Amino acid sequence: MSQSRTSIHRYPNGDVYDGKLFNNQKKGFGTYTWADGTVFNGFFSNDNITHGTITWPDGESYEGDFQNGLQNGRGKYIWVDGSYFEGEFKNDQRVSGQMTFKQGHIYEGTFKNDIYDGSGSFKYASGDTMQGSFTNGKFNGKIQSADSLMRTKLNIQSIEYPNGDSYEGNIVNGKRNGKGTLKLKNGNTYEGEFANNQPEGSGKLLFANGDKYEGQFKNNMFHGKGTLKLSSGDSYQGDFINDRRHGTGTIKYTDGRTYQGEFNEDQRTGCGKLTFPDGTIYTGQFLNGQIHGIGKYATKNYVYKGDFENGHKQGTGRIEFENGTVQEGRFENDAYVGSDTEPSPEILEDNYKLVAQ
Repeated sequence: MSQSRTSIHRYPNGDVYDGKLFNNQKKGFGTYTWADGTVFNGFFSNDNITHGTITWPDGESYEGDFQNGLQNGRGKYIWVDGSYFEGEFKNDQRVSGQMTFKQGHIYEGTFKNDIYDGSGSFKYASGDTMQGSFTNGKFNGKIQSADSLMRTKLNIQSIEYPNGDSYEGNIVNGKRNGKGTLKLKNGNTYEGEFANNQPEGSGKLLFANGDKYEGQFKNNMFHGKGTLKLSSGDSYQGDFINDRRHGTGTIKYTDGRTYQGEFNEDQRTGCGKLTFPDGTIYTGQFLNGQIHGIGKYATKNYVYKGDFENGHKQGTGRIEFENGTVQEGRFENDAYVGSDTEPSPEILEDNYKLVAQ
């Protein structure tokens, strides 16, 4: 004959059951206390818990459905800090529902392996909302407000902004901070470091037209050491300030020329060296991209030391040809025009010593 009774049963391992028994199996309402302090209050069937509340020694608790001793079905899980999840569970893992954090942030959607995965939305206490899909805890979708994503750290894999831009990387304090990739609607792509939403630090910028910059950034501008390669084939390696070549650097042109020297406001200005494919070398002063000032122009046939203006021999100078012939005096538009008073070689050498090395 089957028997039903209420009793307290103490197990050899220290567990205690206080509740109904039917044919010596837990069935109906009861309380089961494990030796480690875990407590379940609820209903049993055939020795298995089916519905009730379980509380762990650390203070976390779950109230809801069980199957095979695991959280299965509808339930609510509460963490010690006050955060809680309410929704569907399968084998002790969240499947779908709403997760409310102690800060007031709310995630509503699906889970996979107890991590955000699938369709969902994340609403922050600030009111900002990300809605779309999640993959392995990372967001992929659209953001309704890009001004302040959240007030604490969050790593986000991919964000699609309303203007068509997209970002993949780290978000800290609601802004792009750390490493990431920003793809702009215009076709430009930046990959590198960010600070306060702007490219800052080391990075690479690939333009839609094929130009490429790799180096240092500050406030979304080329700033510091870097290399700029143009789609035309020309390249520059050196100093930048506020998106402009400024300082010292080297330009290699597709026609074979190479310039090494000073730059000012994106122009060859100051002292520099320009080497031509045929071996001709100019060493001296430049202004606004042109050979201008005092310099030395050495070819396989002659060497000229003297004044230049806008790329031409202009002013006082001296040419010494390979055969030993010397022309010293005035030059106009690259042509020697003679001189009434010729400066001595010693004076010329003093004037041009800085550029004749």
